[in-house]
Amino acid sequence: MEVIRKKCRRAYPEHYLLLVNARNSGKLLDFDRVIEEMKAIRSPFLEVWVVAFVGPDDIKVVRVSPATPSVDLKIRAELAKAKSQTPFIKRGNRGTGTELRDLGPAYLPIPRRD
Repeated sequence: MEVIRKKCRRAYPEHYLLLVNARNSGKLLDFDRVIEEMKAIRSPFLEVWVVAFVGPDDIKVVRVSPATPSVDLKIRAELAKAKSQTPFIKRGNRGTGTELRDLGPAYLPIPRRD
């Protein structure tokens, strides 16, 4: 948390976001405690997000500031759904041309709330 406190003491443009990867190398992580400590810190950022891997297939994502919506991601299931979608990045060939070409529609694998 000391790294986060140092970041929050600095001045940043008002449109910056802070993304925190919560981890505790090999030890059990008290995710609720991390969220409560993050809420207590005065932040210069527009939004503060905390991401934590809570299991081999589960990711917990929480927006700490300004509000607290929570998203639980089942990574394998989301990636399986995304396989049928058109990729938004396509490997291209290096060249010297400056022409633009349509690569098709873009798809970002962001889960929907059902």
